[in-house]
Amino acid sequence: MLAIFTLPNVESGENRWLELPGTASQKDADPRLYHTQHNRLRSKITALYEKAKAAMDNKDAQAYLDLLHDDFVFVRHQTGGEVTKAEWAPTLPLD
Repeated sequence: MLAIFTLPNVESGENRWLELPGTASQKDADPRLYHTQHNRLRSKITALYEKAKAAMDNKDAQAYLDLLHDDFVFVRHQTGGEVTKAEWAPTLPLD
């Protein structure tokens, strides 16, 4: 499985990994359930992408920040340095 991002669990309120089902045994066990889960996940990812793209197209930094979890951490690949959402937000041009 491929973990994409976390979403709050409706019942418990806890965050959980949103996973892309993809093992052969899952697909072979119940193809209809596999495709239903896959299509729901695709819809959620697409909706999140569209919100992020709209925020960037409109240069709306606050809308983009609202999409990020409070525990979000950006890792700089070149240096391994980390920047949290709280550290990053003040550097953005918020109107």
